[in-house]
Amino acid sequence: MKKISEQSINDGEEKIIASNDNLKKIQQAFDKIKWSPNTEAEMARKEDILATSFIQEEKNMPERLYRYRIWFEGETATIISDKDNEGYGRLTDKEQVEVLESVLLAGE
Repeated sequence: MKKISEQSINDGEEKIIASNDNLKKIQQAFDKIKWSPNTEAEMARKEDILATSFIQEEKNMPERLYRYRIWFEGETATIISDKDNEGYGRLTDKEQVEVLESVLLAGE
């Protein structure tokens, strides 16, 4: 992950997260998400964060953009991704949810 552009739905402010430390924290949280690629999900409310990750998958090729809609629900987070092998995901590790929420909402 090279950077993340995220928009908080509450205040509409768009931020870029590019520091290696914060990207590493986000990646560690994403590594703990349990994905269900073939699940169609609809949420009752609008997402808390709309994030776009910029990933360099192949050397000398353009970055790939993946969009994530993220809902924070206390000790869990629900994520809907447009990446084929991800789809619908749940993050249930309370510590990682807190880290993800603080990094995304704080921005840089």
